[in-house]
Amino acid sequence: MNLNKITLLSPVFVMGDITVLILFSLLGRSFHKMEFDFSSFLLTTLPFLFFWIFIGLLIGVFSQNIHLQIWVMIKKVALNTLIAVPLAILLRQLILGRPTDLSFLYASWAAVFSFILLWRLLFTWYRSKFHRA
Repeated sequence: MNLNKITLLSPVFVMGDITVLILFSLLGRSFHKMEFDFSSFLLTTLPFLFFWIFIGLLIGVFSQNIHLQIWVMIKKVALNTLIAVPLAILLRQLILGRPTDLSFLYASWAAVFSFILLWRLLFTWYRSKFHRA
């Protein structure tokens, strides 16, 4: 990894993505009518956060001006989703010691990609509308 890229990270995208992944976990628990339990919440959320950030740093999904190139952003978010989500689910399976249904993988792929892309596109729209240089 090029250390110069670290200084060009967008804290907005890092924090926004973390927020979306936390909401994804909370909404999933709510959707499945699961009672909130902090340790279970962490067992679901932390693998997603770890791999989203780790893979995202490697492929440049957090670069400062990625929102200026919409198609590049979409491709990088898609690639990050395709790699990070199954790794997070695999780690979660290893921690829990039990397999996960494939439906969880498919739903997670769709939800994570959609939620993160939606917030990033809304940010990009807001930025272009209200923050002219």
